[in-house]
Amino acid sequence: MQQQQQISSLLLNLGNSPMDRNALIQACEEIDHNLCAQIQNTMELHQIISQHTDGLRDIIRRTSEMNYQLFLCQLPPVQGTAPESTGRSVICRVCYSRAACMLVLPCRHICACKSCEVTLTHCPICASTKANAVEVS
Repeated sequence: MQQQQQISSLLLNLGNSPMDRNALIQACEEIDHNLCAQIQNTMELHQIISQHTDGLRDIIRRTSEMNYQLFLCQLPPVQGTAPESTGRSVICRVCYSRAACMLVLPCRHICACKSCEVTLTHCPICASTKANAVEVS
């Protein structure tokens, strides 16, 4: 409403005939109405897209988890004797104070405790770059 008054006062100074001013005011009001409708449509579309985006994120997260589990299932067994069968635990190769429970990938060495694994960028046994790590029991 305030904008219409400002436009009207500006237009009074511009045109010579009242018909010119009325035509300009009407055109401005139509433009304003159209812009408001477009803004409303844009807001509705944004809300719809946001709802679909959340669903897609959930699907991507679940698919990634399933792919990772499939990847782990396809890994060949680690050569050597498992720590459980020897009756002794593997000591963390970083702090040497806790039991190692983290399998470093892709080399598959069980060489770090859960606390130390988060700081690793390379395997402490073979120095290969750590891509990921999985807790083993």
